[in-house]
Amino acid sequence: MLSHRGGQFLLLASILFAILVLLAIKTLRHPYPRCSSYVGELQSAMLIHAARLYWENRSNKGSLTMDSVLAALYVYNESMKLCLPRVAYTNYLKVDTGLSGSGIYETIYTSPSFAVNGVTFRAKWIWTFQGIYTKRKGVEKKTYLNFTLIYVHEYIAPQWYIIRYSPKLIDYMGDADLEKRDSIWIFGLPSSYNEYLLEDSFGIKIMIRVKG
Repeated sequence: MLSHRGGQFLLLASILFAILVLLAIKTLRHPYPRCSSYVGELQSAMLIHAARLYWENRSNKGSLTMDSVLAALYVYNESMKLCLPRVAYTNYLKVDTGLSGSGIYETIYTSPSFAVNGVTFRAKWIWTFQGIYTKRKGVEKKTYLNFTLIYVHEYIAPQWYIIRYSPKLIDYMGDADLEKRDSIWIFGLPSSYNEYLLEDSFGIKIMIRVKG
């Protein structure tokens, strides 16, 4: 059974569900349909949500597989008579190593149904080294590597093309400096770290790895 994290998918789900209901009412041909004949925004949004749940679990070293997430989603859709088409998927993960680099989590769905073919979830981040600074932390003077950090989610579907969203980042490890200025994060990494994890507002952990 799929669980919800606080605030997940409020960006799309409520609006898209309302659209689906209105369209489904128009397309029903008899009182007890096997499923809604309209497949579109809501199904694409559910697939993106499923991918985001998978990457949240995987980045936290959980045991969920993409197959198990989709199996639960199919059961839910059948119970709601929403008829989500069967999909195949490709997952991709990459994290660079270096003072400047990038990372990506990506799921791309393929299906014979045009309505959900090409639906994609992508979380990507880019860090760029800006220099070194020092500051006191308690009685100790520490050296930090200073970076700019860009972090964005991309939700791609045939119905809306692409939505870009920048979730909040949280320094749950508590040793870095992290501040957002406009759409860019300023990230100070203690020089003693080879890699560091940040967490976004959906629970997805991203790694900044500066040394191998």
